[in-house]
Amino acid sequence: MAINETIYPKLCILYERNMYSKGIWYGENPLDYFIPLAMFQIILFFILSRAVYFLLRPLKQPKVVCNVLTGLLLGPSVLGRYTTLMDNLYPAKEMLAVNTLCLFSNISFIFLITVKTDTRMIFRTARDDWSLGLLSILVPLGISYTLFNLLRDFLPGFQGGIAAFTVCGIMSTSFLSDVAYGMDELKLLTSELGQLATSSAMINDLVGWAILATLIMSSQTKSLSIEAMLSFAAFPIFALYAVRPTISWIIRTTPEGKQVDQLYVVATLLGAFAMGAISDAIGLSFLPGIIAMGLIVPNGPPLGAAIVEKSELIINEFFMPFFYLRLGRLANIVEIRDWKEFNALLLIIITGFLAKLLSVCLHSCFCKMRVRYVLLLSSMLNVKGVLKFIYFIRFLTKRRIDEQSFVLLILSNLTVTAIAMPLIEYFYKPHLRLETSLSAKLSTMSLHSTSSFGELRILLCIHNEDDVHGIITLLEASNPTPVSTICAYVVHLVELVGRATPLLAPYKKVGRNRTDRIMRAFTNYSKTSEQSVTVQPYTSIAPYKTMYENVCRLAQAKHVPLIIVPFHKSQVGEINASFRCFNVQTQAYAPCTVGILVQRGLSCVTCAEFSCNIAVLFVGGPDDREALALAARMSGHPRVQITVMRIIVRENVHQSELEQQLDDKLLTEFKAKTENYNFVQCLEVQVNNSVEILSWIRSLENKYDLVMVGKRQGSNLELEGDMATWIEHPELGVLGDMVASEDFRRGTVSVLVLQHCMVGETSKNRSSSQRRRYSIGSFSALLK
Repeated sequence: MAINETIYPKLCILYERNMYSKGIWYGENPLDYFIPLAMFQIILFFILSRAVYFLLRPLKQPKVVCNVLTGLLLGPSVLGRYTTLMDNLYPAKEMLAVNTLCLFSNISFIFLITVKTDTRMIFRTARDDWSLGLLSILVPLGISYTLFNLLRDFLPGFQGGIAAFTVCGIMSTSFLSDVAYGMDELKLLTSELGQLATSSAMINDLVGWAILATLIMSSQTKSLSIEAMLSFAAFPIFALYAVRPTISWIIRTTPEGKQVDQLYVVATLLGAFAMGAISDAIGLSFLPGIIAMGLIVPNGPPLGAAIVEKSELIINEFFMPFFYLRLGRLANIVEIRDWKEFNALLLIIITGFLAKLLSVCLHSCFCKMRVRYVLLLSSMLNVKGVLKFIYFIRFLTKRRIDEQSFVLLILSNLTVTAIAMPLIEYFYKPHLRLETSLSAKLSTMSLHSTSSFGELRILLCIHNEDDVHGIITLLEASNPTPVSTICAYVVHLVELVGRATPLLAPYKKVGRNRTDRIMRAFTNYSKTSEQSVTVQPYTSIAPYKTMYENVCRLAQAKHVPLIIVPFHKSQVGEINASFRCFNVQTQAYAPCTVGILVQRGLSCVTCAEFSCNIAVLFVGGPDDREALALAARMSGHPRVQITVMRIIVRENVHQSELEQQLDDKLLTEFKAKTENYNFVQCLEVQVNNSVEILSWIRSLENKYDLVMVGKRQGSNLELEGDMATWIEHPELGVLGDMVASEDFRRGTVSVLVLQHCMVGETSKNRSSSQRRRYSIGSFSALLK
């Protein structure tokens, strides 16, 4: 039966105004009333969806797949085949209210994903991303629509003409929200392929919105009145010149660093519904109004992040279940009866997925992408999500497709996502690829192989304004001069909140905000340094769990031998677990030396008044040699006093002869360089065991502003191995953790813990092959 001939029966029932049950003791069924029914649906969906997710998680299935499966499980395809359950879970007289909640959840979800969309990203997208984005939608669209016209006689459930073009367009679009949610769940948002997929999906969204506009306009009658045409034209003008200035005023009146007033957040949410109501009233449906309002609200803090933080949880967990329940109720597998139509539509769908692969292959011909990554990227672009299912429901209710076609569209997209996500997680390991690409540069991305003269590149990670003064002091202590300059890549790390896509880009001033104040502090220091320090500001917006990828990739691209990251525990004792995770991952995957700075009052007023007393604890090993190499560069500063304490441990009999030679060579060269410097002192301390090391360190006088020590990963000292399970902060090493503790000089001494590049090494022992990468002659660079 063709879709235009389908008979939609109407059921007349007596709708009771009372939404509450009197109780089972009065012989009433609570599920006959809306409020108990809604609560029962939410609870049942929550329990079953979590159970499905728990069972399918070993198969790496995403939450959206589990939620749709739960909806299908509760629908007429499975449990709903039992009449009793179907009548109680989907009572006819209460479905009007349930469908209204489903529509409300759709409106809220679309508003949230448009708020997260960074419209400025469209203009920052590279030309290669534009080509991939256009190819990945135009090629599948062209092939799918052509094939649809060829098989038109076998598809009675589809409307022809512009409606069919619209359906094929939505089927071919990779929506940004769907791809971004999938990549975030796989922790791939900041990976190279993840960023390429999200950039391409942004271009897809542009075309998708154009198709949506076509859908809306096609639903209107051909003969529009003058009033309707004027209202269509006035709506975007009202949005741009009335609503947008109001949103800008809210942002301007919010103090920097403060939360947006709750009144403004609620007003913005109500404004989204008002815009949807206005656009629906003039005949445009509610979608253009919701999308326009979401795009007007700037993503990220303060307003966009506040809206997402305050509303995302309740929308996803309490309102979206109604959407999945309605989806499962409408998708009845029993409706599949016409197998000719089924096979024809299945052929179009499979061809569309393969066309997406073809588009990526065409793009790879220009950028020379490996076949492995072509397959992975096409799989990422084929990840489907909630937004696509919303469109399918809309097509069904507007009678552009029939029930059988709707079921097949849901099942095919669900199957592709269920297959693509685990394949991506299994075959794409960005940290392994990063490690492989960096391993060839280990011998050059370190301090000991960098000359004491000439430019020193340092990548500085900043979490907040409290980190600025200590890091500027460390820069000044590193002896920047017109001969030995310092190029500082300052990266402000911002957590991804209220945005759909990550960002790593040079910072451009966009107003007085926290990032601007941080960058102005470094820029002012650069101006007072007489061109000895140049500052390259960057902003990295990403989830902290994958933030390290941006930092490591930037360090690799700029050939930086040293990364400085702040310690995760502030001076007032506040602990940030996200910062700590970032520091540990940076140590593990950085292509160069990583220094963790424990800031304890290390500050520089002006360059003229600067002075610093530094102690270097040298036991031996690659990490300690990095600390000594940095001290060699600092030694030329006339207002920096350096005391190098060589600690000789008699029990350290397991140290290799090569390591001993490297330690002695570097110390000899350091002494030769600084023998005429009165403010540099070298001491040797002999101890019998590791216990005496700790006792001697505790006895140090409280006269040092900064203590530098190597992390000594994989040390052979017996006590360090015994204490590894007792230290509070393993990323600082045993000695670094002790010096940075509150018990050492009441926590008043700043500490810099250095770790040599670990890429290609195990987490516990440095392989002998890596030790051979060091050459004794390389330390002569310190005397050049």
